Amino acid sequence: MTEWLVLAPEPGSPRAARSFVMDWLQIWDYGCLVDSVGLVMSELASNTVEHTASEFTVGIEDLGHGIRVTVQDPASAPPVPRTAAVTDLNGRGMTIVEALADAWGTELLPEGKVVWCTFAPAERHLGG
Repeated sequence: MTEWLVLAPEPGSPRAARSFVMDWLQIWDYGCLVDSVGLVMSELASNTVEHTASEFTVGIEDLGHGIRVTVQDPASAPPVPRTAAVTDLNGRGMTIVEALADAWGTELLPEGKVVWCTFAPAERHLGG
């Protein structure tokens, strides 16, 4: 099962994307993933708002043994993890994604790209 949310390139969209995936994680009994998936989705949505200034689509899929989250936008440039200096205010988002997701990647599309991440819980907790 996959759920989708289309968002505008607005400052509140990363928060909306995070809330959207966190709600579905609770519904699907993946409460143990709320913190890591929520943070990753915030980072991916923030990157999209900052770098594309275009409408984007957030997706969350229950794989049965974990979840997959996606962010699709019209830009073709894939995100690249970089090493931020201690004094940098930005530049840590994809490093956070790499650290928290079990796997992540980018699929190029004719009309942009999809950035995806997968997460498998160490154990599933009933009720979160």
